[in-house]
Parts: sequence; structure tokens; C-alpha cells
Amino acid sequence: GIEYRYESPYEHDTASSQHGQYYPDFYYPGIGLYHEHFALDKEGNPPPHFKDYAEGVRWKREIHERFETELIETTSATLRSGQAFEDLERELKKRGLELNPRLNRMPAGQKPPTGDQLARTFRVFMAHAKSNRLTHNDLNTRLEKRSKHTFRFRHRVFLALYQKIADEWQSRLRAGNFVDFEDMLNDAADLIEAMKWQNPYKLIMVDEFQDTSRARARLIGALLDKPGLFLFAVGDDWQSINRFAGADISVMRDFGILFNRATTSQLTKTFRCPQSLCDVSSQFISKNPEQLKKVVVGDKDKQGGSVFCISLPDEADINQRIQQYLEQLSRLVRGKKTDLNKDGKISVLVLGRYGFDEPDEINRWRAIFSDTIELSFSTVHRARGGEADYVIIPHMVSGRYGFPSGMEDDPVFQLAMPGTDRFPFSEERRVFYVALTRARRRVIIFTLDHMNSEFLVELARDGLLEIKTTKAATRICPSCESGTLSERNGKFGPFVGCSRHPRCNYTEKFPHAGH
Repeated sequence: GIEYRYESPYEHDTASSQHGQYYPDFYYPGIGLYHEHFALDKEGNPPPHFKDYAEGVRWKREIHERFETELIETTSATLRSGQAFEDLERELKKRGLELNPRLNRMPAGQKPPTGDQLARTFRVFMAHAKSNRLTHNDLNTRLEKRSKHTFRFRHRVFLALYQKIADEWQSRLRAGNFVDFEDMLNDAADLIEAMKWQNPYKLIMVDEFQDTSRARARLIGALLDKPGLFLFAVGDDWQSINRFAGADISVMRDFGILFNRATTSQLTKTFRCPQSLCDVSSQFISKNPEQLKKVVVGDKDKQGGSVFCISLPDEADINQRIQQYLEQLSRLVRGKKTDLNKDGKISVLVLGRYGFDEPDEINRWRAIFSDTIELSFSTVHRARGGEADYVIIPHMVSGRYGFPSGMEDDPVFQLAMPGTDRFPFSEERRVFYVALTRARRRVIIFTLDHMNSEFLVELARDGLLEIKTTKAATRICPSCESGTLSERNGKFGPFVGCSRHPRCNYTEKFPHAGH
């Protein structure tokens, strides 16, 4: 490894009435070299919402010029292209540093994905690549065309690994005389298209059409390739959440192109959700212009509002607040102040983005409220098609394992998909829509003050949701408009900062008592 210091004070005093003391990103003491990593694009410009960032870059460069200290720079643009690594290696070697990477060293900061998670990502990518019959050359060509700047280096490394995995996968299939699901679909379509099998059916019916892959669509098309045959398909593109299994939303969006002379009928009436919940969920999912447009009509609201959010200071507080809410619902049942189901109870579904979101207290709660509440837990994916009177989402936060998930909506999947489902967190947006629309009456969401989900911030910014806290009303960051402001601690004491730091550097002075 290389000895370095991260954000240690600059060797000269730089504090003035305009600027504080300078803390460079990196310092390599063995060679007296400073290193700044700037959030700049290939033209040298910062993101538009990074207020005064460009001025800060100029000031840091002037500091090094004034005190004649050595500075090297990397940028967001060079990092994404991979040039940053080459530049850094060249500069360090030029000054006599010997590079000896420790590949098994655990990196600082966010934990890397586990082997199982990486395997899942590669398998999802493989399902789409094989469904679309993309060769290694096809994928490399797409990389050059689609990733000219953003993520190019990352995607190049991913493809290099994927190609080795895919070759070994096919080798083992051949050795064992096996066939995987994608090859089975493609081989079946090949046989039908080569007229080696004749379809005896007049009508083909497909349910959950939003989960159809390109390979399945090709097989369906092959089955229909003669006069007098009909296709009847039912699906909801707003609930297309199985991309991990090969589902491609573009198949449903392009239905009329793939299957000529298609007639579309929209089912827009829901008998589950109140109208206020339909309005919130519909406006949210419709932000993605690639989703099919429709107006969903729900039941008349029987109680004021249908989506509520509570932000808590600590994760340990969540279970306590959930129990308090269950106690409140139980009192309503006992007092017969709410509509009851046939069993004399109400149903409550706790929904997690992941299986580990299941509260460890849930079995105790089932026992406590067994006479008034039918309580269950499910992940959102398993709950599609299910419903309950009340839905509780216990852990809607930002981060890799948050909601939206920083793991599942990986941009590398676009290389293997023909559609333009490139809206930010498009798949995760549909997952949240499914979560919201499991409720017949109300959705209660719990988040954390310093980790508010981007989806919750968006709903609050659009006036569709109020994020209530134990302190004061949640404020949306005026700079990036995607984070929330909360108290933080820094080198010079407490201050107010954006939850999206370091992507957003907005800060305010901490309001002292009396102000």
C-alpha cells in the first residue's frame, strides 16, 4: 500500500475572512505531493447545483501556486473513463513510489458487494444478454456507443469479467448436456421459425405480460407466425419489477410493434386503493416518461390522507414507533371505530425492500395483537398481487441497501437491454409503486433523519407527502433539491448539511439557541 493522509490540514495557514483552513483531499507524505479529486465533467465544469464549487477549485489551485506545493488532480470525468487511474499511477511512479496493490485489503468506507450479490448481478446481466442474443462483440460495441463518458471504465471492467463467466457457464452447460432457461426459449423459437414444429393452438393467452423477456416475446411471435392465430395478453407496466429474472419493460411498451394490429384496452379502475393513494402513486410512477400513461380511479377516501411518513433520529427507534402505531390500530378495532374484516380484525402488512428488513419484534407483535390484527411480513417482490388494510414500510432510507436500492438498478444492465429504460431508478420506482398500492386504506413509512430516501424527498418536494420528524419539519436541500437538511458535526462544530453529502456540499450555520 501507499502511505497517505486524508483531509489532513494543509502545511500552511490559509484561514482568512473569506476562507477557512484548507484540508486537501489526499496528501502523500513520502513524496510531499497533494492530490485533489474534483467533481468536474470533461469540460471542467461542476454540476449546476454545486454552488460556488468552481470558485473553490480555483482557490485551491491558487493556494498551491502561492506556496509552491505540488498538486495533482483527478476528476469525475477521468474517474469514469478510467483515465484517472492511469494518470495517478504515472504521477506516483514518476516520483519514485513503488505500487504494490493489496488485492485482499478491505477498502475503507462503504462495504463492497458480497460474492452472492455480484453473482446475482452477473446472472441478471446474462439473462438479458442471452434473451437479446448479444455476443461479446455486440456488448463491446454497445459499450463504445453508450458509455462514452459516464461509467465507461467501470463497464469495461464488468464486461471483461462477464465474458469469462459467460464462457465458463456455456462450457459447463455443454459438458453436462444441460440447458438454461434463456437457451431453452431461444432454441424453441429457432425450431418453430425453422418450421420443425407446428403450432396446433388458435389462441395464446399470456398473464403478467409486464414480466416478459425478449426471448419469451420472440417465442410468442414464432407461435403466431401464420394467419388465423390470436394473442390475448394482460399486464401492467407500472408493476414490472422482475428485471432480475429477465423481464424487459420495452416488450410491453412496444407491444404494438412486436405484435402487429394490436388493440389495447386499459383497465383503470382499482377496487383496492382509496383515490388519494391512487393520486400519490400515479403521479410518482408517471415521472418516468417511458411508462405507459393512464389515469387510475380508486375508491372514495374514508379517512383523511393515505400516505404518511415519520422520520426518526435513530434506527433503534423504529420498532418502538411501529409498536405504538399497532397499539393505536388495535384500540380502534376494540372500540369498533374502524371497518373490520370478516374475522373481526384488520390486516397489517409490513413490507421490506429486502428480507432482512423484517423487524425482529414481529413475532412478539403477532402475539400481543393476535385478537385485533392479522400481521404479516413480506418483501415487495413477493407481495405483488397481495394486499392489506394497512401497509407499513419500516426502513425506507438511502444507501446501497436502502429504498431505492443502490444495488439493484445498476446502469450496466442497459448494455444488455434494447429499451431506453434509463430514467433514474426506473425499476426501483416501480417497486415503490407496488409497495404503495398494496394498501386498502393507508401506508405508513418510517425513515431516518440523516438517510431520507430520495423517493420520499421527491414526494415531499412535489407536495404529495409530509415527512414528519420528532424535532422540526423536514427541510428539502435548496441546492440539490434531492436531499434533506439535518444537523451534522464537523471540524469546527455542529452545522446543518445535506443528507446527500458528499454529492451535495450545501451547508448552513447551526442555529444556536435564541436565533
